[in-house]
Amino acid sequence: MKRLLVATLATVLLTAGVLVFLPESAFPQAAITVAQLNGTVRDSSGSVVANATVSMRNIDTNRTYTSTSNASGYYIVPNLPPGSYELKVVYTGFLIFAFIGYFTIALLGLIRVGPGYESIVAHYRGSELDEDAFARPIGQMLEEAHFHAFIEGLILLVLAHLFLGASIHRKIKTAVVLLAFGSTLTDLASPWLIKYVAPGFAYLQMMSWVGMEAGALLLIGVPFYEMWFKGETR
Repeated sequence: MKRLLVATLATVLLTAGVLVFLPESAFPQAAITVAQLNGTVRDSSGSVVANATVSMRNIDTNRTYTSTSNASGYYIVPNLPPGSYELKVVYTGFLIFAFIGYFTIALLGLIRVGPGYESIVAHYRGSELDEDAFARPIGQMLEEAHFHAFIEGLILLVLAHLFLGASIHRKIKTAVVLLAFGSTLTDLASPWLIKYVAPGFAYLQMMSWVGMEAGALLLIGVPFYEMWFKGETR
């Protein structure tokens, strides 16, 4: 999962790039009717990324040209008519994996912590009614918070980059990104508040889960729809 995220982070930076072919300036004495784009897809560590889908959309005609990188990360998009192109490099399957990740996070939360107020409080503070329900050790809470802060932050960074490229109102983009990041932050903070401040913060934990899943569905669903289904011809 972490390998996938690192690879995707590198490709997302190219998502909003615009490539403009200017054949007359490059070859003033020659008439060029087609062009070719080729290159290598690499992640932030410099390693090649295989099976990455490279999609170019002609801004004027709305026609899309696609290619897939080989085992060496190399791709070729041939027979491109001169014009202005929108270049999108999308790591194949990332949004699907992200959806699966958030779905399993929700399931784990329901199974391990519990969907209700009492079970959430007992998970972090222990319960006198259940001999097996011990208070959560501070070391374990620190370990979980440390891990989730890094991983969830990276996931949201990638998803937010994709989502901000969508053709929806800016205020909606801002609201969704704030919902996703804010819910994640309150989800990280609520266990500490439940354990050391008041059990009533269990309601904050439940609201955080709802906000995280709603934000994730929008961050994943909107870019996926716009990249592959909205107004594109192949």
